Amino acid sequence: MALAFGEKTVSKAYLGEKAVSAIYLGTKKVFPEEEVSASGDIRLRIETTKANQSFPLFFNITTEEGGFVSVDWGDGKTETLTGATRYTPRHTYAKAGEYVIKLTGSKFTGLEGSNGSDYFDFRAAIREILSLKMPTDSTSVSLDSAFFGSINLTGNIPVWDDCITDAKYTYKNCSGLTGNIPAWVVNITNAYGTYEGCSGLTGNIPEWGANIIDAGFTYNNCTGLTGSVPTWGANINYAYGTYRNCSGLTDCSAELLQDPMPSKITEHRYCVYGCVDAIRQHFTKDWGGTKTS
Repeated sequence: MALAFGEKTVSKAYLGEKAVSAIYLGTKKVFPEEEVSASGDIRLRIETTKANQSFPLFFNITTEEGGFVSVDWGDGKTETLTGATRYTPRHTYAKAGEYVIKLTGSKFTGLEGSNGSDYFDFRAAIREILSLKMPTDSTSVSLDSAFFGSINLTGNIPVWDDCITDAKYTYKNCSGLTGNIPAWVVNITNAYGTYEGCSGLTGNIPEWGANIIDAGFTYNNCTGLTGSVPTWGANINYAYGTYRNCSGLTDCSAELLQDPMPSKITEHRYCVYGCVDAIRQHFTKDWGGTKTS
């Protein structure tokens, strides 16, 4: 966010005759605007619960050939990883407490979630996503299961970077996330279960991204969402359980009512199951609705 006066960006600010060094809107710094380096800016606030706690980053970090990953662990220790295309860095924190992990690098292709007991420990340690900006030379990045099951993750969801293509399960079961859902970006094709189980999210559902194909379970059990069910995206063909149990949604968009069941969507069972009757009445039972013909 930049500070502007009309269409002109503000480069200096004053309180009376005294220059102001920084302006905040709540806790967000809006002046001066912080520049993001070409190497990206991925920052996570974590909290360890005991001394000498050791775990790997929850992500399998993948890069193109010639890419690299730098990790600042937030306790004065840093490392740079090169010579491969897949990295799973591990670190031990001497003391219990809060730390901010920062990732930078080059040519990222994925930050994907992993399984295993120590990975679950890291999921539980994540408290907030402070920034999720990929390196500018990253052209196609998967966030498949990136924060899946981060039960203590709170705060708002950052905007999607333009290079993100796969958002499958990115925030599944992150019930502590709050606020509105950011707009989809054009390169995302897979939205399967992206926000499944995120019961703390509120506000309206954004319009579907132009290239999303898989919308299965995208908003399943997002009971805090309100407003209308939006029109289907032009390329969606899979909608199994998309809005299942979204009991806070109230109606359908006018455009959706004109064509609630496009023939291009080949799988749509339970799509509006558990939604209010004002929505379900427009759909056949196969969709989880009430109409029989």
